[in-house]
Amino acid sequence: MTIESAEKARNIFEEIGFTPARTVKKSRRYYTYKNFEISLDDVEGLPPYMEIEITLKDGSDYSKAQDKIFDLFEMLGVIDGFERTSYMELLENLNNK
Repeated sequence: MTIESAEKARNIFEEIGFTPARTVKKSRRYYTYKNFEISLDDVEGLPPYMEIEITLKDGSDYSKAQDKIFDLFEMLGVIDGFERTSYMELLENLNNK
């Protein structure tokens, strides 16, 4: 979703009671392979991360798609270290240690 202005959005959030939690600074490089989108993320304060997503049609079998993603990870030599935690949570966990 695009917004007119990040500054205006911040002002609205704060006006209705939201408080800033954390700034996550990242740079992302996208790659495509067949119907996969692969992103390599450099997040300030964390090691590099890779995400793989697959394009699905409505009603597609999610579990088969997930298996295909893990097959691609395996093809790339990634067999462990999978993370389901957001970058914000990972950064918070580092600060709490």
